[in-house]
Amino acid sequence: MQISFKCFKSAERHFPAGVRFCINDAYTGPSDNGRYPAFVAQLLGKGTKIDVIGHQMHIVSDKDVVQVASGFTAYPNHISWKVADQLAMLRQYDRLGKPVHVSEVTIPAPVSLLPRAEAEALQARLLRDNYRLWFSWPSVYRISYWNAVDSIGGEILESGFFRRDMSKKPVYHALWKLVNEEWRTKTTVRAGKGGEVTFRGFKGRYRLSWRDASGKDGESFVVLGSSDLSAPGGSFPRSGRLPASAAWKASSPLASSASSSSSKSPSGLTVLRFGKNLPPCSSPFHFSS
Repeated sequence: MQISFKCFKSAERHFPAGVRFCINDAYTGPSDNGRYPAFVAQLLGKGTKIDVIGHQMHIVSDKDVVQVASGFTAYPNHISWKVADQLAMLRQYDRLGKPVHVSEVTIPAPVSLLPRAEAEALQARLLRDNYRLWFSWPSVYRISYWNAVDSIGGEILESGFFRRDMSKKPVYHALWKLVNEEWRTKTTVRAGKGGEVTFRGFKGRYRLSWRDASGKDGESFVVLGSSDLSAPGGSFPRSGRLPASAAWKASSPLASSASSSSSKSPSGLTVLRFGKNLPPCSSPFHFSS
C-alpha cells in the first residue's frame, strides 16, 4: 500500500495537473473477495490521485481459451471470464466512482489444440462477445488489445489481429464489424412540433449535411455528449441556419477502422434530444454513424 501511495504522490509532484493517472492491475475472480477494488478504495481514501481504473484480461494458454469458450470454470491469469463474474467485477469498480479502462486484453487462437480455421474462428467469437459486454457497460470508456500481430514481443501465443505475414485474421474482421457496423447509428426520423428531433444512437462526432429547398447544400460538425450539444470539433447549427424544408443527414464514425485500441463515451448508447434548436422540417432527418 505505502509503495503504491508514494509512487502516485511522486507522480503528482512531477507531472502537470492535467495528467490523468490510471492504476492498472487485475481482478482475480470470485475467490479474491474484491481485493483489488478494496486496494484502490484504500488508496483513494488516503487522497491518492487515481483518475482511471485499469483492468487486465489476459488468457495465457491455448487450453484456457478452449475452457473459457466452452463455459468451463477457468481462471486464466487468475481472472474469471464468466459473464456473471465480470459483471460483479464491474459493479465493484463502479462503487469507486471512476471510469474503467479494460487496459490489457489477450485472446489467443488455440492453434495447438484445434485446426487453424476453427481456432481462429473461436478467437474471433470470444473477442466479439467480450467486447460487446465491455462496450455495453457505462463506466467502461476504453478497451486496449495487447498484441496486434501474432507471436511478437516475447509472446508465443497467436493472439494478434494479424498473422506473421500481416494477413488479416477472423478476429480482425470481428472487431472491424463491431466498430464500423454494429456500433454505428443508421436511422431516419422526422422533426416533430417545434423542430424537435429525437433518435436513439451512439454518442460521438457527427458530420451534419443538408440540402435546403433551393437545392443549396450545407455542412457542419457536432460532438454529441452526455447532456449538451457543445463540444470541441464543431457547433450545432442553430435555428435559422437550417431552413424548414431542409433534409438533414448526419454521420458519426466511432473509428475509421479496426485497431488494437477502441474507445467510446462513458455513457455508451443513449437517447439524444435536440430540443428546439431546429425549426420545423417537413423532410426526414437521416442519421448514420
